[in-house]
Amino acid sequence: MKTLKNYMLFTIALMASFALISCSKDLSKSRAKEMIIQKHELPKAATIGLAKRYMVSYVGGFSVPLDSLVNCEPYCDYEEFLTKLEKDGFVKLLRTGPEGNCRVVQVWVSLTDESKKYLEKEDRKYYHLKAYDRCFGKITGIQSDEQKKMAVVEYTQEVDHSTPFYKYLTIFDIPSGKYTEKFELYDDGWRILN
Repeated sequence: MKTLKNYMLFTIALMASFALISCSKDLSKSRAKEMIIQKHELPKAATIGLAKRYMVSYVGGFSVPLDSLVNCEPYCDYEEFLTKLEKDGFVKLLRTGPEGNCRVVQVWVSLTDESKKYLEKEDRKYYHLKAYDRCFGKITGIQSDEQKKMAVVEYTQEVDHSTPFYKYLTIFDIPSGKYTEKFELYDDGWRILN
């Protein structure tokens, strides 16, 4: 009987300690990391959008469909970039016009087999090519406010598994620096605020 009583007391004490640990008021680095990774779905592929056609020039007249003028990127802004991609064997460029009634000069982009390996998705206007994976770096600090039951977590992200397109990102945005997330303590544990 005494053994059963001791066993029950031990079981109750063990359950109480697990309850206290799971509802801890301190936000651990490992818990914060886990929640941030889940929220941002890391690692996540970062892509560059490569337009399928570029406008070189338009020579007056109204025989051109409006879509041909509006849905094109200006070639002069991307000429150096596209030329490098073609030279490195990632794209083929096809220049069209002006012929007959067509007064639009355009450059059409098609992907080579080498670049198709990195194609994440494609829509009517763009190829979306994987440049790298954004991964969780490390937590650099946690500031807690016990009275307000809030915490601010500062962390970094890293670039991992870069592709050949990573070297072309000088004209694109590469995430760097520190990021922050705000957490709030509820009765069931910590939650990230939106």
